[in-house]
Amino acid sequence: MASTEQFVPPQGHLAPDALLQWLTRLDTATTPATKAELKTALPALLTWFLGIISKGQGVPIRHKTAKCIGKSFNIVGTRDLSTTISKCLDIIKGKDEVAYTAKAGAMEIIAACAKSLGRAISPFASDVVKELGKAFKSPELHLKLVVLQTVREIVLGLGSGVGTGYVYAKMCDVTAKCQCLGCSQQFWLCSLYLYRKFPLLALDLSSSTLVHSC
Repeated sequence: MASTEQFVPPQGHLAPDALLQWLTRLDTATTPATKAELKTALPALLTWFLGIISKGQGVPIRHKTAKCIGKSFNIVGTRDLSTTISKCLDIIKGKDEVAYTAKAGAMEIIAACAKSLGRAISPFASDVVKELGKAFKSPELHLKLVVLQTVREIVLGLGSGVGTGYVYAKMCDVTAKCQCLGCSQQFWLCSLYLYRKFPLLALDLSSSTLVHSC
């Protein structure tokens, strides 16, 4: 029989390897069969997740944390989604003293939610993309790439919905002056997806927003 104990966050500091191992076990335990236990434990888990992300983590821990959150919402529902997105935005809005790895972690959580929940993310898309646009001004190339990867997941999640046009147009706007190859690749991957999936939407946007200097 499943137990809520497997969803109780560890106490105290964990070394990165130990933390990654615990997250891997949590990922394995997060299944539809444990929905009831996960639903009970999720509020405390989310608080813990956001706490470790806000301290700035390496890529493996950020990826696994984001995956666990997206997977959890997919299983138990979106009751805590609004609060989670709001707290992620608070991290992204943080001043320069907030580590860029913390901001990247918050973006990856949003991306994982978009990937898992699709159009359920649409009520938050406008606010999220607004803050991603500001974060894109960071001199950190890694953070710029995470911004574009997050926007891409939002576009993929929204599909052909009305919000997709806004998100894509905003992405064109915030990346227009960026000359780096990585950002250009991410931008055009997203553009190619739109053209293939939603040609009418993309063609409509092209008249005013598809002038990209990268």
